Amino acid sequence: MAIAAATGATAASRFGNMTLNHFIIRRQALALYRGFLRDLKGAPNKRDLQQWVRSEFERTRFETDLARIQNYIAAGKAERKRLANMVSLGHA
Repeated sequence: MAIAAATGATAASRFGNMTLNHFIIRRQALALYRGFLRDLKGAPNKRDLQQWVRSEFERTRFETDLARIQNYIAAGKAERKRLANMVSLGHA
């Protein structure tokens, strides 16, 4: 029991007052970010694109409104498709 209490305290301090919906959306955002990075492997201007992706995620890092976050994720998914197409065309 002491381990569970300690783990819960650590998780609470790490994630603050995060609701289940916030936690789920956070996981979606992290998956989207990782997907961007995977798609950029082998791109000729990889560093520049990685910096751009990171800056876009950092810009919205502290957003707490669920609707806005979901809109950012939806826009990010569309942008990821465009970027993946652009990178794949660069390899052709």
